[in-house]
Amino acid sequence: MKNKVLKLLSAFLSLMVLGASALEAQDFNLSGISAADIKATSADLKVPAVAEISAVTPAYAGLLAAGSCGTQACAVRKTLDSIESGVTQGTRNEMNMLFELRRELGRSGADSSMSATDMRELISRARHLQDDIAVSLMAGGGLNSGEPFKGELSVQKAADFRFPDDLMIGDIMLSRGTNMMGSLAARMSETPGEYSHLGVVYRDTETRGLVILASDSGVGATVEPIEKFLAGRVRLMVMRYKDAGPAEKAAQLMRARLEKNVPYDYSLNSDDDSALYCTEIAATGFKMAGQIKVPLQMSRLPGAGRSAMYSNIGIAGPSVFLPQDLEVDPRFEVMTEWTDYSKISELNEVDAVYGKMAQWMDRENYVFTKNILNQGIGRILATLAGKKIRDTVGGLGGSVITNGFDYGLTLYQFVTLLRAKMDESIKNKTGYRSLADMNKILEDIRVEEYRQYKDAFLYGGGENASSVNMHSYFKPRRM
Repeated sequence: MKNKVLKLLSAFLSLMVLGASALEAQDFNLSGISAADIKATSADLKVPAVAEISAVTPAYAGLLAAGSCGTQACAVRKTLDSIESGVTQGTRNEMNMLFELRRELGRSGADSSMSATDMRELISRARHLQDDIAVSLMAGGGLNSGEPFKGELSVQKAADFRFPDDLMIGDIMLSRGTNMMGSLAARMSETPGEYSHLGVVYRDTETRGLVILASDSGVGATVEPIEKFLAGRVRLMVMRYKDAGPAEKAAQLMRARLEKNVPYDYSLNSDDDSALYCTEIAATGFKMAGQIKVPLQMSRLPGAGRSAMYSNIGIAGPSVFLPQDLEVDPRFEVMTEWTDYSKISELNEVDAVYGKMAQWMDRENYVFTKNILNQGIGRILATLAGKKIRDTVGGLGGSVITNGFDYGLTLYQFVTLLRAKMDESIKNKTGYRSLADMNKILEDIRVEEYRQYKDAFLYGGGENASSVNMHSYFKPRRM
């Protein structure tokens, strides 16, 4: 795996300096892309002038040749830095190679010198770079489509995988929308991911149509048409277990299990399968099919900051199986991936809000303030719902349900306020805004509003203080 990753990094350098023709000498050939493919599309390449890359090329050449960076993770990180800093101009070839780089990182798994945390971080960064390149190409007339797995730029795939014709029973689909809960789920661990939901592919024995075995909050475990699972998604990925036999058996056993009602597991407790959250559909199926542990490594919840909030709403921890965990499990192969790039700006906005919120909680010791009204509403709803809602949420106690309503309402109010402030700050600006751009805007808002809040509410000053400050909902514990 290490040699393949180094080949990919070397290919990036060749693109930066010499263009497609230089790849032939490297015998560059990884699944789905070859030197011949790149040369055939060399008209798409926009190679920067030598003067633009002269300062970085020697350093990277030495890094790859002599391992001067020290670790494989460092080499990948610096290569992504070079792309992110604008040393190259985005091309479809770079998008393809970023896709292959992510697949190679995922294939390495436990055999890699990298930690799972490093792999998750680098896979996420590579995906966001693909997003930025794709949006740039779209603006220049590239093709895209809002229909799942359609559109030239929006689909990355292994070899000639055809969707949905080549789907197999037991394949796993990861997905992501732009709603609030999706972003919260994707960014709840120490290392943020890009997917928030998971379903297992199955073929209905009567209609022969494709269905998805899933579990949704407020509903529980479901068997739904694939069209319903795809609807409204911004990201979709198909992953396949290395052995088709156990994967198909896992899906069949889980389908039989879902003949009975199975509640949603709001505690996200992988040790108890009496209730199931979405990823447990896959994990429990593989466990029933032969005691196969899926995934190899679960995501870890933060040890500080957010941990108290998770505990208060009944999330078990300290580890939880999130969709992103399959991306670093070498037994699963990425078959195809689709992104609706027309919605990436919207996705970046909501992800930035939740990402920065998590960062402020973990690094700046921010906490949500107690809201008496929301607590009261939570108690009333928990009381009125009684046993019915407790059964629906997998047997959680009344205090946990109350806390869940309280946090949910406060979180919704805070996110709505922060997104409005972000929209106000960028209303006169045009063009695409990357996730990094959004993060900077939010940090500027926090710093300014912290100053205003401290002056207005702690020291009695602050004539320019906003009447609705984000710190009214969410502030450092020490304040």
